[in-house]
Amino acid sequence: AQTLAIYPEHNDTLPSLLDSRTQKVPSGDVLLYENRKWTYAELDRISTVLANGLAIRGISKGDRVVIVAQNSDLSVLLFVAVAKLGAIYVPINPTLTERELKHILEKTSVDLVVCRNNDLDRIKHITEPFKQTPWLLSLESIGLEESHLDAVERKIHEFASDNDSVKLPEIHADDPLVVIFTSGTTGLPKGVVHSHKNYVWAGEAFVERLYLQPEDRLLSVFPFFHVNALFYSLGGALAVGGAMITTSKFSASRF
Repeated sequence: AQTLAIYPEHNDTLPSLLDSRTQKVPSGDVLLYENRKWTYAELDRISTVLANGLAIRGISKGDRVVIVAQNSDLSVLLFVAVAKLGAIYVPINPTLTERELKHILEKTSVDLVVCRNNDLDRIKHITEPFKQTPWLLSLESIGLEESHLDAVERKIHEFASDNDSVKLPEIHADDPLVVIFTSGTTGLPKGVVHSHKNYVWAGEAFVERLYLQPEDRLLSVFPFFHVNALFYSLGGALAVGGAMITTSKFSASRF
């Protein structure tokens, strides 16, 4: 509790949590992925640009944004951008079968699917028969394969057409933030809705339980479609004003 008290108050939403930590440690590291490193100020600024790009393409509060991909820093960026729009983030295991993906995408009433280029045809094939066909966005188109963060930021500004006039909606603690689907061990996966407050409180509880400090760095190889990585590793890092280190997938030889 003493560690959390060093930061400005927030209203139990993901955007306000990020803003609180950015005010205190704008140049502090928040996310490390491969050879890219993000500060709190960069994550806050660039996620707003991405939110503008999504908004001018019709994504708004309450819309469902599905990401079907392995971990990357852009998964986190998208998560924050979607939260700023009041939309709902739905991370999905990219190794699911076509039947499982179809079930989840239909249940979600998805508005946008974000994936790698090599999954675009598969997702298009699954969603084309839907009554409401979502639009598709590749991670490569917003900078996934760029070597440096400044190149990623340029790509996202191009995507947003440098439009910074979109008014972001007011977000409340009880608004839905993310849907995590169960593994489907005994049946088809089921979606569990979590609010902004659920997410923020989970991260803050993790800080207190593990006595995390702002200088700590949390390494997680778990996927972001799993509660552990998204809520505790990332949420805990954000709550304490520390940093998370992630990789696309676990590698025993590189560990």
